Parts: sequence; C-alpha cells; structure tokens
Amino acid sequence: VSLPLILAARERFPRITLNIREAMSGFVGDWLSEGKVDLAVLYSRSKDKRILSELLLEEELVVLWPGEAGCLPVMSLGDLEKVPMVLPSGAHGLRVLIDSEFQALGFAPEIAMEIDSFNNIKRLVAAGFGPSILPLYAVTEEVAAGTLCVSRIAAPGLWRGAHLMSPGGRPVTRAVEAVHTVLRDVIL
Repeated sequence: VSLPLILAARERFPRITLNIREAMSGFVGDWLSEGKVDLAVLYSRSKDKRILSELLLEEELVVLWPGEAGCLPVMSLGDLEKVPMVLPSGAHGLRVLIDSEFQALGFAPEIAMEIDSFNNIKRLVAAGFGPSILPLYAVTEEVAAGTLCVSRIAAPGLWRGAHLMSPGGRPVTRAVEAVHTVLRDVIL
C-alpha cells in the first residue's frame, strides 16, 4: 500500500512529507506505543488500551504450491495434516493465526522450515521445500508467472484483518489526520 499512499498523499497534500517504516508487526506496534510513529497498519489489535484501532480490510489467505506441481482449486486445512510446510516463525502474527486454526482442527502444522520473509517463503515453496500459507495479494505475480499455484481454503476460508492504529490520548496533527484519511481512501 506504500506506493498508492505516497502517490495519493502527494497529489492531495503535496506539503506533507511521509516517512514510511516497515518491519515485523511486533516492532511496529512498539514504535506506535512509544510514540515513534503516528499511524500503523497491523494484523492484530494492540493489547495497549491507549492505542485506537479500526479494521481496514480482511485479506484472504491461501495455500501455496510449486507452480509446476499444479494444485487443487479448493482444499481443507485438514488436508495439510502431516504435510511438512514452510511457515513464518512462531513470533510472526501470521504463524500465530495458522497455529490457532490448525489447533482447532486437532493438530499442529508440521514444519519443513521456518523463515520470516514472504519473499523467501515463496522461493522455498517454488523450490519444492513444502507448501505454505500466505495472503493471496502477496503471490499474484508468482501465480501469473507460473512459479506458484494457489489453493483457496474451503468455506469459510481463512482470513486475517488489517487494522489502522493510532495512539489515543495525545494530540493529533492535521497532517496525521490527512494521511489517516488518505490511507483509508486508498485501501477502501
């Protein structure tokens, strides 16, 4: 969302200078709590009661397979029992969600490899190290190129929310309000 946000903000508010920082959610959440950033997009709500949160969108998660292997258009998460997978580490919010979903089905994911990088997960899946679960938006280029294929997860699917967060209880500048509005407009 960075490039569309930058373009929209520059067009509507050319005198506002954006400073976009990217990191794992835990770091970004800490920056928000410490007042080092004014707005954050995170995949889980903050436990800090001073942080304001609004749901921006829900994104679909899909199962990735090597492109040449082909894949089922739709599958159950239960079909992944005992299948070695390439997943983010346990500290990653996506992994927490995956573990929770698998636990509800009565098993834990089998791990082929843990790595906290979407790009490297995609490369490892394409190289045959095992399937993974990532957001659909994150794999569209690889699917179009044929290096990956995706299986959607049977109804109700697997989704995660992206939340726009800001610190409560402190003054909000007009620039932050403007960027907040532009970000919502770009995403919605």
